[in-house]
Amino acid sequence: MRYHRDALLALHFKQKGLELIGKSHHSHSLKVRDWRFKAAFGTSSMVIAIIWQATKEKVAQNHPSVRDVHVLWAFHFMKCYSTEVAHVAALRAGDEKTFRKWVWIFLQEISYLQEEVVSTKNQKKCCCHHPCHFVFWWLCFFYCFTFEKCKIILANRYKGDIGNDCLLSVDCADKRMREMWPYIKKMSDILYSHKFHGPGLRYEIGIGIISGDICWVNGPFLCGKERDYDIFSSMRGLMGELDVGERIEADNGYCEGDPFFVKTCSGMSHHPRLRKMWNKVRACHETVNGRMAMWGCMSKIWHHSWTKHQTAFFAVAVITQLEIENGEPLFGIENYRDIV
Repeated sequence: MRYHRDALLALHFKQKGLELIGKSHHSHSLKVRDWRFKAAFGTSSMVIAIIWQATKEKVAQNHPSVRDVHVLWAFHFMKCYSTEVAHVAALRAGDEKTFRKWVWIFLQEISYLQEEVVSTKNQKKCCCHHPCHFVFWWLCFFYCFTFEKCKIILANRYKGDIGNDCLLSVDCADKRMREMWPYIKKMSDILYSHKFHGPGLRYEIGIGIISGDICWVNGPFLCGKERDYDIFSSMRGLMGELDVGERIEADNGYCEGDPFFVKTCSGMSHHPRLRKMWNKVRACHETVNGRMAMWGCMSKIWHHSWTKHQTAFFAVAVITQLEIENGEPLFGIENYRDIV
């Protein structure tokens, strides 16, 4: 996505955001003001200004009454993810219906930035032959035909490449969901995540090892149904997007693909002398997971629909990538070598 950094617009959003939370005149310290703004809205005012420039024209076509404060509502919703009553009270945003309307308009538009920063492909159709309850058939149909996969400029993995066969670090992140109602044990089993012992959705994330960019996001998947390597090697997985001879760095959950498609820490192709380098790669990946988990909509139990969870996740992924490009880069591993 092409954009320009508008310092005056970023300053305007910072002042507007501090006014919304009632802290515009409580401190003259720039550091404290930045801290308060990010605590309330999740990111810097520069990133919000970039998002506003990228979405305002499209939103205004269908909603001429749009105002800049509405995008701040959406960021506050993603950051805090509380009840609508709590958000409206904190931001003095009128009524819950108006707040809900503008939040989901902007979340949808932010996730649609995939069309510029992300290329999408519809998921392949699949057939379920499980002789079970009608709800299970409905769930499989909904899951198989609704969700999409996306690549946040997958070619970014080539930045700084010096001939390594591993250009990406890949791992899956599980996000909490509410228990389905009415309760059906088979439903609960296929949603169960061993990471937090409850229902959840799983997403695959790929990070450029040298570039430090988010290059791949894929999901959601059912936590109790598909393992990490199953997602990677599936029809909609990352394996089919790699070049001939290219591999990925991953944890031992991907050991089935070692050494042909994956290089794991305990695999036969990973020399002990490279263990320290592998630890840096994993630390860089966990940094991205941590940044995305700082958003309340990604760390708290999700109470909306599945499709809306995908919208929120893609929006957070786009915002995180913009943060990396605008003053908050990851510690890229420039001296990475996958040969001894």
